[in-house]
Amino acid sequence: MAEKDEFTLIITELSKRVSDVERRIRSLEQTIERVEGLISSLEEKNNRLESNFKFGIESLSSRIEGLKNDMKELQTDMNEVRKELEKKVGKEEVKEMQMYIELLNPITSKFVTKDELRKELEILKEKLK
Repeated sequence: MAEKDEFTLIITELSKRVSDVERRIRSLEQTIERVEGLISSLEEKNNRLESNFKFGIESLSSRIEGLKNDMKELQTDMNEVRKELEKKVGKEEVKEMQMYIELLNPITSKFVTKDELRKELEILKEKLK
């Protein structure tokens, strides 16, 4: 009977150990499932972020291209304005023209008539005599 009791004790101990190992395996499986769930969640978030990032970069790239085109148009417009300004009269030319206009303006200039000139010349002749 001693053998039977020893055999029963061994079987009981083995059974306890197997149960303990099974419990540990179930615990590990649950932990693995949680980790896999977290990894899956992280992968989904990563994919969404990557998609949003790509969309953002494409949007920025498109806006940059638009700005480049706008700058080219502005440069072209500035060149056209510069060419037009070169065709226009400069300040010095305007002042010179203004001076000639004032010189020839009968209201501000003192022109003499022939008769007035003759009278003045006669007066000068008499003074010189």
